[in-house]
Amino acid sequence: MNFLAHLYLAAENDHCLAGALLGDFVKGKLIDQYQQEWLESIDFHRQIDRYTDSDLLVREAKQQFQPPYRRYAGIIVDIMFDHFLVRDWQQFSHLKLADFEQRCYQQLASDAPLFPQPAQRLTRHIIDHNLLTGYGELSTVHRALEGVGRRFSRANPLGDTESAIASAYQQLEQQFHLFFPQLMLACRQQRL
Repeated sequence: MNFLAHLYLAAENDHCLAGALLGDFVKGKLIDQYQQEWLESIDFHRQIDRYTDSDLLVREAKQQFQPPYRRYAGIIVDIMFDHFLVRDWQQFSHLKLADFEQRCYQQLASDAPLFPQPAQRLTRHIIDHNLLTGYGELSTVHRALEGVGRRFSRANPLGDTESAIASAYQQLEQQFHLFFPQLMLACRQQRL
C-alpha cells in the first residue's frame, strides 16, 4: 500500500495520520522517540505492510510484471493500488476525496516539523504536488515511479513503466478490488 491507502486506513481505524506516513521512515524497534499515538500508528502501518506483502492477491499482482520490472513490482503495485483507490474512492468512503485530502495535508503539515528530515521533504512534496489525489491520473503515477527510480543508486526501469502498466492494468484493477475490501476488514477486526 502507498500513501493514500495508509492514510485512509489509519483514519478509518482511529490511528493518527503522522504515524501512517512515518511507517516508511522509522526502522527497527519502536522506542519512545515519538508520542505513543504515533508509535501505535507506525506499528499499524507495519502490520498493514506485512499483511499486504503476504497476501496471495498482491503476490499475483506483482507477478504481472516480468523482467526488468519484476524486481520493482512491489513499488509499482503499491502506487497502482493508490491509483485505483483514488479512481474508485466513493466505493470505499462516505467522505469526499477532496475533503479527506485537505484534512491529510493540514494534519501532516502541522506534524511535519517533528518528522525526520526525509519524511519532512516527502510531506512537502506530497502537499506541493497534490499527490494523494494526483495518483488518479496515470501521468502522475508514471512521474511518481520515475521519481522513485531516481532515488535508487543503480539503473532501473521505473522511468519507463507505461507499457508494462498498460498490459497489466485490468488484472491489477481486479486484484485491487478483491484485495482492498479484505484489507479494510482485517484492519477493522484487528486481524493483521
